Formats: sequence, C-alpha cells, structure tokens
Amino acid sequence: MFSKQLISYTESTFKESKIDILTKTMVKEVKERSVVLQMPDKSIKEVPCGLVVWVAGNKGRKIT
Repeated sequence: MFSKQLISYTESTFKESKIDILTKTMVKEVKERSVVLQMPDKSIKEVPCGLVVWVAGNKGRKIT
C-alpha cells in the first residue's frame, strides 16, 4: 500500500515527536480522561489522555 521508505520516515518522525503508534490494538472504551485498550497479547491497558486522535481500520466480518 505505502512504500517502506514512507513508512520508515513517518515512524521516525512520530518517534522524534514522542507520538506512539499502536498497531493491532483494539479500543475497548473511551473515557473522559483515558482510553482502555486491548493490546495484541490480549492484555488490557488504560492510557491517560487529554486529547484522543483515533484512526481506525476496518475489520472484515464473517459471512454466515
């Protein structure tokens, strides 16, 4: 989809700006001052926040 060079550039730019990219992570709940996440290992993590920017992909549904 995107070139590896563009991905590397974006990741390093975000890292320099102290922006965390969480992939394969599910938002379970958004609270007033935190976000509850399900991490890739299925553990639950609550992250305190003042501002949430949520960019999510779509997950395919099973056809029944």
